[in-house]
Amino acid sequence: MYILKDQPEDFIVEENISPSIFSQEPTHYHVYLLTKKNYTTERAVRQVAFSLKKPRNKFSYAGTKDKKAITKQHIVIQGVSKEQVEKLVLEDISLEFKGYAKNHLRLGDLESNRFHIVIRNAPGPIQEKETFEVPNYFDDQRFSTQNVTIGMHLLKKEFDKITALLIEHDDDFSEKISAHLEKLPNDHIGAIRLLPRKTMLFFVHAVQSLLFNELLKKEITPTYTSSYSQGELYFADEYTFTHQLPLLGFEHDEHPILEEYGLSSRNFLITSMPELSLSGSMRNAFFTVKNFLAEEINEVTKKVSFDLPKGCYATIVIRQLAARNGFDQQ
Repeated sequence: MYILKDQPEDFIVEENISPSIFSQEPTHYHVYLLTKKNYTTERAVRQVAFSLKKPRNKFSYAGTKDKKAITKQHIVIQGVSKEQVEKLVLEDISLEFKGYAKNHLRLGDLESNRFHIVIRNAPGPIQEKETFEVPNYFDDQRFSTQNVTIGMHLLKKEFDKITALLIEHDDDFSEKISAHLEKLPNDHIGAIRLLPRKTMLFFVHAVQSLLFNELLKKEITPTYTSSYSQGELYFADEYTFTHQLPLLGFEHDEHPILEEYGLSSRNFLITSMPELSLSGSMRNAFFTVKNFLAEEINEVTKKVSFDLPKGCYATIVIRQLAARNGFDQQ
């Protein structure tokens, strides 16, 4: 049973950002390389915002990175001097000025990520080509503990059930939500809106992602399987198609997979919280791993490095490697 992320240093991520985001002239948008350890991206950014005594909407990033890892990614801070930022001393967070941006960062500004991952308790050599295909599944980071459950409640407009779950499980916002509901007991939507929009969207995206995984599994005749928080993922020695599959939303036609979960496409239109509505899109069924390297540290410890397109999960690559090379996850 292989062990992943035994310590943060075992999982290092380096973000490649589009050069087009930079401005040759000074602007109010400053680009920093954020290096963090044992923080989610959102929590790290909020910690920086709190320390600078600035509102969260003055900060942006292009993509989320793993918590139990050492990650390097770019953030933009608007309207804060370099001197103020350079004075910050934060445990497990550092910021390095990289230049000026034309505007805030968006998801499309992320180009790719380079991963360096140590796999422990992995006997035998890792056999793999420099370039290979992997099913484009979403992994456990997408789903967390309550994301799918809360997402389902959002789609079904069961807002009181959401606030109950957030009060019980969300360390960052439970007190604010409780205080809000003490003043306005029926304003569950207002209480949910205390969370950042990106965080709220995670919940709806979790359901959309689970449906995508199930659609992708139906396209693969499995040679190997891997257990994860939502069931099983299917892998094979070779894949015979590369088309796209839907990330279902309110603009898609009804799909049998929706009925299996008691949903319809209209559930993704959340009229009482329109900022969380998802129209739907398409996603590649597979992605290409590039520049793959494997190093044997000892008989049972391996290090792998590779490049992935944005939005693809390195842990899915490891799942396929583990399945094909005969070691399973602990």
